[in-house]
Amino acid sequence: MLCCFWPVGIAAFCLAQKTDKAWAKGDVQGAGAASRRAFLLGVLAVGLGVCTYAAALVTLAAYLASRDPP
Repeated sequence: MLCCFWPVGIAAFCLAQKTDKAWAKGDVQGAGAASRRAFLLGVLAVGLGVCTYAAALVTLAAYLASRDPP
């Protein structure tokens, strides 16, 4: 959860809930399709989150390196 890009993570969570509901109804194909989409969005959310945090760290390091020493 700490490395997640939250807008995409919320969509993945909603699809995971659809997976549970479809599985409970006995819709195996629908549950499988929702599960694959939820997994893809979950991986995408973590990837985007890690890239965002890495970009923020690089930007912070560049800013701190460019400042004059006190």
